[in-house]
Amino acid sequence: MQFLREHERKKKIKISDDELLDLLIIDAQKAERFFSESIADAVIMRYNLLHSNDEYYKKAMPKLSEKSTFTSSDVKDIVEWMMPSFTEVYFGADKVVGIFGRSPEDNPEALEKIIQFQMQTQNNSYVVIDQWCRDAIEAGLGVVILNWERTEKTKFNWYRATADEFYSMDEGNASSIKQVIANEDGTYDLLIKERVMTSNQPVLRNVKPGEYVFTPEQDSRGRNMFECYRRHVPFDELVNGERSKKYRNVGDDFPFIDPVSEDSNTMRSIADAMSNYARNEHDTNYDVSERDGQEPRKFVLLHDCYGFYDVDGDGELEYIHAVMCNGRLLSAEIWEYDESPIFTISFYANSYQKWKEAVADYLQDIQDLKTALIKQIIINTSQNNARQFAVDESNSKAVQDLIDGKQIIRLNLSGNRTINDFIQAMPKYEMSSETFNLIEFVNSWSEQKTGITKYNQGLDSSSLNKTATGITKIMAASQQRLRKMARDGAENGLIPLYKHLIELNTKYLDREFTFRVANEFFDFKPDDIKGEFDVMITSNIGLQDKQLTIQNLMIMLSNILPQLMQLGVASPVGVFNTAKQVIQEMGFNNTEKYIGISETEIEQQNQLPNVIANVLSNLGLAPEVIQQITMGIMTQLQGGQANAT
Repeated sequence: MQFLREHERKKKIKISDDELLDLLIIDAQKAERFFSESIADAVIMRYNLLHSNDEYYKKAMPKLSEKSTFTSSDVKDIVEWMMPSFTEVYFGADKVVGIFGRSPEDNPEALEKIIQFQMQTQNNSYVVIDQWCRDAIEAGLGVVILNWERTEKTKFNWYRATADEFYSMDEGNASSIKQVIANEDGTYDLLIKERVMTSNQPVLRNVKPGEYVFTPEQDSRGRNMFECYRRHVPFDELVNGERSKKYRNVGDDFPFIDPVSEDSNTMRSIADAMSNYARNEHDTNYDVSERDGQEPRKFVLLHDCYGFYDVDGDGELEYIHAVMCNGRLLSAEIWEYDESPIFTISFYANSYQKWKEAVADYLQDIQDLKTALIKQIIINTSQNNARQFAVDESNSKAVQDLIDGKQIIRLNLSGNRTINDFIQAMPKYEMSSETFNLIEFVNSWSEQKTGITKYNQGLDSSSLNKTATGITKIMAASQQRLRKMARDGAENGLIPLYKHLIELNTKYLDREFTFRVANEFFDFKPDDIKGEFDVMITSNIGLQDKQLTIQNLMIMLSNILPQLMQLGVASPVGVFNTAKQVIQEMGFNNTEKYIGISETEIEQQNQLPNVIANVLSNLGLAPEVIQQITMGIMTQLQGGQANAT
């Protein structure tokens, strides 16, 4: 008798669709209210600051905005300065996340290669993860969803079979035959209906701020009791989903009224804030979906929900995945994973909630104050550059010439009178002497809050007058702060994402296939990824910058490895990999293209000392150091050949 562990017993949903739907609607309404009351206004404010929205400043500074439309762009500037640092960390030569087997038999190499293929080729992970990070620092709500897409389609193919093959076909195969043609040579041509897999891969996509809602309650593991990915989709997607048996309960009488978000939906307002565009919700003249016969173009709000409910009456909570739309339950299942496929990332870990602070929270007062001050300076300057004049109105001709803007002003200067006796500019409007000092103070305040300085962005010409050591320290301190933020994002975002991706791969990759990574082909077999694996941060993010890493690697090549080679401790492959890592740290991922040989070939080459000598020479090592290393390699090779004989 086979022993089944508790989580292996197949549980079923025993409550009715209506009961489950009522529970989902209650949670969804609560999540909508929590989002609308606690999150939405803050997200909209952050995007208003990001775009330096005119309407925002007209309300905040009505009088100043009447005379000047200038707005400061501190939030946008800081975001754009931060993003290259995150891109360098997450997409540089050094991999951020590493996969490790829990036992010597668990080999993670195949799993790492297949995940690299899935992320880079099948999902264009650069675009998705870059937007994920951008949403986190702009809105405080960076979200992605990772699902598995497995689709099939029906094909009809002709096959030729011998008489023995034809008559020995079992009942299952015979039922798929749609047409049989007997040939004169005794063979048969068979038209067979087959189900062919068209896709079997993970799908990673961004969830826009405003499309993700959740209830604040969490269990002891930090999982939200309810969370939901809501999105507007054309009604056609529901119809096709029902045809493919993905959804049910769509029907011809589908209601186009949403009981969940009719009153509390804030998706539109956040979408407007993101695009810095205010739409007219009541203008239906240009809406094709309002025309007769175009119902498939109507957009409905789909709720993709994950929540904990007791659905079988055993007194324990089951994790449920359900999809509903406009009061209809389209699908429901017991979710077989410990986590939902919705993943958040944050760089400001200031609470236990999934939405965090964003750059705008640190810079709102600074940007508002700079905008007000610079508006005043602009207004003051414009008034002083176009000052009004006081004119002796007894000289009517001069007054009229001024009004008409003539080049020649007619004046009667009799009686020893001067021009100043007739025309004089009004006094200048003086600015406070503290204005510019205050602006400088605000800039330094911004640097203290964000860690972004003019020095590390190369924008301050006065930095040329400072010492190189001092400037280096300023740049390193700022980069460490940004890399620490990147480390936090990797720990709370990338690691959970990769863990779920490993689970999906071990479950769904059940067929052999060939794939390509970096112009190299690999043959995949399901047994290659069997085992237990852990995910950990492997790069040096948060510790040091690239230049320091390169310097340390060069020290290893120059001082440490030559001594180890002489002692017979270091291997030639280790020297080769260290040199390859230097090239990767310089920003070149495909190192074999530049070296001209692979790690496998390096072990087989008779010219190994010469190959490594050329590589080390190109990296700039001293000839005497290269000679020490090559002599150590030759000693090891000769020793290996002697042992072999």
